[in-house]
Amino acid sequence: MPHLFSIKHIKSIFFLSTASENTPPVAPKLSITPEPPVAPKPSVSQDDLQRALKKLKNKLARSIELEDEAHREGRTVALRLARGQSEGYRLQIEEMKKKLSPSLMTKAIQKAKSLHF
Repeated sequence: MPHLFSIKHIKSIFFLSTASENTPPVAPKLSITPEPPVAPKPSVSQDDLQRALKKLKNKLARSIELEDEAHREGRTVALRLARGQSEGYRLQIEEMKKKLSPSLMTKAIQKAKSLHF
C-alpha cells in the first residue's frame, strides 16, 4: 500500500497527465523554411520553335553577309568576329532543329496510335 504522503503520490494527485501513458511524446516541430516550389518550365509550342528558328536563320544570313563584306574590305578583325558569330548561329540552329525533331516524331507516333483501334 502506497504511503499517502509519498512524493510520487502527491505528484500524481496535483500533476495528473491528460495524455495517456501509451502515447509517445510529440517532438516539437522544427521551423525549417520550406524551399519554394519549382515551377515547371512552360512548354514551348511548335509555332514558337519555328519562329525562333526562322529568326536564327535570318541572323545567320545577315552574319554571313557581314563576313563577305569584311572579307571584301580586308578587315581581318571584323572577319574573325563575323565568322565566330555565324558559327554560333549555326550551332543554335542545329540545337533548335534537334528540339523540333523529337517533338514532331512524338506527334506522329501519337497520331499513329490514335488511328489504331
